[in-house]
Amino acid sequence: MFKRKALAAAAAAVALTLLAACGGGSGSGAATGSGTGAASGPDTVRLGGVVKANAGNWFYSVAIRKGIFDKYNIKLERVLAPTSAAAITALVAGDVDLTGPTFDAGIQAQANAPVIKWVGMGYSKFPYDLIVQPNINSVEDLKGKVCGGGVVKSADGMGAQVLIAAASNGTMKLDRDYQLISLGASDLATQTAALSSKQIQCIAQIPPTPSILSAQGYKVLVKADSVGDYGWPLYGLISSPKFYDQRPDVSARFFAAVMESIAWMYDPANKQEAIDILAAEAEIKPEIAAFSYDLITLGGFAPDLKVTAKDLLSVKNGLAKQGVDLAAITEANANSLIEPKVAQAAFQKLSPELQAKVTQLSAQKQAG
Repeated sequence: MFKRKALAAAAAAVALTLLAACGGGSGSGAATGSGTGAASGPDTVRLGGVVKANAGNWFYSVAIRKGIFDKYNIKLERVLAPTSAAAITALVAGDVDLTGPTFDAGIQAQANAPVIKWVGMGYSKFPYDLIVQPNINSVEDLKGKVCGGGVVKSADGMGAQVLIAAASNGTMKLDRDYQLISLGASDLATQTAALSSKQIQCIAQIPPTPSILSAQGYKVLVKADSVGDYGWPLYGLISSPKFYDQRPDVSARFFAAVMESIAWMYDPANKQEAIDILAAEAEIKPEIAAFSYDLITLGGFAPDLKVTAKDLLSVKNGLAKQGVDLAAITEANANSLIEPKVAQAAFQKLSPELQAKVTQLSAQKQAG
């Protein structure tokens, strides 16, 4: 068993934060791809976010370490922001080319800034688990107790509400039956300290955190696969016309690299190398990175990057059950918040062999 302090420092680097997809480094070596910019060097794409490398942006780490960004003549530049709201503000202002918020945060931002569009799915499942103190045996045992989250109305805070509501068939109500407080951060060190001090009785987290906390004696009470229609896609990629309309070839090559990287991740033969890549980029031990492979096993990364109106409406409906009303997003206008041509153009940049692989993987995901 790892020592708690070492676990906290290491796993904090891979714990998904509000902007799960954001961050990454730039590829090394000379550009080898073709397309606009090949003669003058790689084209820079500015990615806004709050963290460099983690399990959520794993495909960026793969694209860097495997030279896939180089292949498509792309250099990734990270522009880190203190909060998700700041990252989205930077996108609207044109200071970054894309960012990757959780869907609940993203559609709330779109209600005020519809110019930004979903251009790609980041992770299509809801992989949160509810982790509780050892003496908690049911969600009903949380009555009168306090749970925690980095942000109450988004990401892990919303995840806790969703899981408690699902496990109680909607009978457990926030503020009436239990409280949810903001811890100010979603990293493992902060949340472990809150659990250890008994400040909170539960949190919601995604791999690798549930496995790590379970090894420390805490209990995984509710797993994500039990949430049913309370769940929604975790996060997606948002951009604006300032990027994909004004630099269409760069946009297509960038997202083609993302598609190829996700397809590479799903090859079982690449499992150990994928773990080693995450460990290197996030600067953690491989045994810690290995816990995150559950995200790949669950099949939530989307090779074709497709986002649908159904995805957005599932988020809206899930938020409504938690008391967040987004009247500005309807069945009539949900498609207007998505720009599918970005992923379509990226797909055309792939080789015929990769197109076939992406198509096959996407069909398997839909069937499964």
